[in-house]
Amino acid sequence: MARPFYASEIIETSKSDSGDIEWVATIDAQHDPGSGRLHARLDAFERRVRMDGPDVIGRPEWLPKAQEVNEGVDPSEATDLARELFHRWVGKVRAAMAHARG
Repeated sequence: MARPFYASEIIETSKSDSGDIEWVATIDAQHDPGSGRLHARLDAFERRVRMDGPDVIGRPEWLPKAQEVNEGVDPSEATDLARELFHRWVGKVRAAMAHARG
């Protein structure tokens, strides 16, 4: 992975009187060739998409807290590892959403 890896996924969208509400999962990852490690930041948030002004970002208590991951990996496998980490993270966010709904 010579370039940074960034991905986001809108897990769910719902409507409200003030606009759409999106629940989003993200990953921002970079392989450090000097250390041979993948550094990744995983995050999740709620975004209120407003037509009358800027979007509003929030982090409800039930969403998983942002996580930092540092794993040793060969550069040729770094992108695959970042994708795998993101896939697992999306699953964790989905599970938290389902649990919050009861």
